[in-house]
Amino acid sequence: MVGSGLMVILERQLFTEVFPIDVAALPQLYAYRLEVTDSMAHRVGGKLAYRLRQYFPGHWVWFGDRLITDAQPETEALAEVVAALRQQQPKVFGKLAGVEPDYLWEPAAEEIAAFVARGPLAAMNDEMREALARTAFSVRNARVEREHRVRTWVVDNQPAVSFSVVSHLIYNVDVATYAQSLEKPTDLIGILVTDKNSTMQGQIIKVVGPLSQHRERLLGLTQKAATRALLQSAPDDELVLRVASGQNEYDYVASALQVLVGLADIERFGLDANHAARALRLKPGLRAQMVKAVADLAKNSGLIANAYSTQNMPEPFDVMPHDADIVFGNNRVRRYNVESLGQDFETNGAYWTRDRFAKEPVRIAVINSLSEPVDDFLEALRRLVHADFGFDIEIVRERKVRVVSQVNLESAVRALQKEPVDLLLVFVGNGQEDDDGDDAYDTFVKAQTVGRGVACLVVHESTLHKPEAMNNIVMGIFARAGNVPYLFDEALPYTDYVVGLDLIPQHKKDGARMTGVARVYRADGALVRYVIATDALRQDEVVPVTLLETLLPPDVFSGSWVVFHVDGPLGPGERQVLDAWAEAIGAQFFYVEIMRRGVPRVYALEAGRIGRPPRGTVFRLNHEEAFLITSSSGEDATPQPLHIRTTGLSIEDALHSVMMFTLLHYGALKTPKLPVTIHHAEYMRSSLSRGVLPSDAAGDVPFWL
Repeated sequence: MVGSGLMVILERQLFTEVFPIDVAALPQLYAYRLEVTDSMAHRVGGKLAYRLRQYFPGHWVWFGDRLITDAQPETEALAEVVAALRQQQPKVFGKLAGVEPDYLWEPAAEEIAAFVARGPLAAMNDEMREALARTAFSVRNARVEREHRVRTWVVDNQPAVSFSVVSHLIYNVDVATYAQSLEKPTDLIGILVTDKNSTMQGQIIKVVGPLSQHRERLLGLTQKAATRALLQSAPDDELVLRVASGQNEYDYVASALQVLVGLADIERFGLDANHAARALRLKPGLRAQMVKAVADLAKNSGLIANAYSTQNMPEPFDVMPHDADIVFGNNRVRRYNVESLGQDFETNGAYWTRDRFAKEPVRIAVINSLSEPVDDFLEALRRLVHADFGFDIEIVRERKVRVVSQVNLESAVRALQKEPVDLLLVFVGNGQEDDDGDDAYDTFVKAQTVGRGVACLVVHESTLHKPEAMNNIVMGIFARAGNVPYLFDEALPYTDYVVGLDLIPQHKKDGARMTGVARVYRADGALVRYVIATDALRQDEVVPVTLLETLLPPDVFSGSWVVFHVDGPLGPGERQVLDAWAEAIGAQFFYVEIMRRGVPRVYALEAGRIGRPPRGTVFRLNHEEAFLITSSSGEDATPQPLHIRTTGLSIEDALHSVMMFTLLHYGALKTPKLPVTIHHAEYMRSSLSRGVLPSDAAGDVPFWL
């Protein structure tokens, strides 16, 4: 792996959005511990840090279980402030008995990074926002704004921070003005919003009431001049809204909030989906320039050094080799090549076909959202399948959708779901892809089908006029009907199974429960089965053991080595329960957490031009974590890496397992970003939250493709 990576690196320079902190330039840091009567210091730590910044010089940050600061006030002065806060806000600080210096504290790398990000860098937010303000521009009914994001990292035991740029669509009027157009104030619930005067983003969850009843309370909670001015000038009947942001909730006057328009809200706010996606997309060179504008402010302040690159620190970088052999029908082996995959499938035949398709056709229902009919295309497809692939298709029903929207697509999917079909074939226009190759129309369609367990293949209008894509469409239909076009020629040597695991707790009025989804694959890429099960979640229970018995039964997994792909971080409590289950059934469990959001990007510099890095690019943080580029997006896009974190498995094997399972998106014209083990997991979770479950709780058809 290293040899192949170095060969690629010599051809181009790679660099990241991650910057090492100049620890030598930092002032001495001090730590304090809180004395609280109920042992819940984390509930007041962040609020206390915010208050201490108003009373004392320097920066005050709450991280882990400590207050960290570069100032050291007199002990008596600190005690007086704590006593005053206890008296002013007894509900918040009533259980805070005191603040004591931690004289034995030695700052760890993650603590230093957190202090720099939340302290001196946070104090520079206004300057950084101003640096990006000139890049904003307008589209119909909205404007595009760029926002910087700061995250902390530890690279080879050294503290670091990343600067990334995120694009937002901001509706033309603020929340207070938009509220006046609604029939009732509660229609605001669910809308995404951002604070006009900070980086806070969240979702409206409650209409608290008129400002006249809350003005004094809110004025007592903020010291920001801009926010106070809004609170003082807003009319008495303006709404106060509760916003959920992460684990916290905040009350805002409506005029302090702006509407964030997400893809799901495009139709609601009168935006064009293609124009919106195009506006949000940034070419690598332009994105890198924006990151530089923000990072230079921190660099000029002496906080950070130059970004990690192959020029100044080549060791963390690598490029994984792309070669992988796959096996088709009659054990014919070919090198995986996404561009020739359709032709390889036609030439070599399928690895495995269900017996019933020797006698029955694959039954298809069609949703056509195009202005032109698709009859000729479907007839050509039927003839090709019959003549060259040895099976038949039957179009059971077609439904026209004049306007592509979530409501219309949901109606069409629900109607066709009742038909006895193997899959839906959905024709949509040529949507604009984002940086990772996801299309707005694809998002609409998959949001309605995956959560219902409905297999679906999306065909774009441009594909109708590409004869070379027909074989890929056939392969996609074939696989979504439950057949297997190809598998890995060699099984992964470090595991028996690779399982995409999702554990979704739900807290309802009738009690807590947990739904689990397990997509079980063999090490050669064959889908064994999927299982979806729900069980009651008892008090103080993290994962019901009875749920694991259903998802990971001993008769399948006893004595096996199992690699789990998890969409997002796996909680320590969940891991502990899984480890206990592994011990109970004599299995070995290894965990690969796949974080896909907020990951700093990697760039390539070649011949003086900044472009996207090659697929398989790796930036290794340590022996358990790395960034991995799996997307093969266009030259005008900057793919976002996956953040891979592993437990028990080597980072090389973890990265390999992710890369290999991205090769099983049968019928795709280019290799997608996510492995099939967690592909479209977000749509399953969203559907479950609405009480919608697939009709089949178990099966062996990969409806998530």
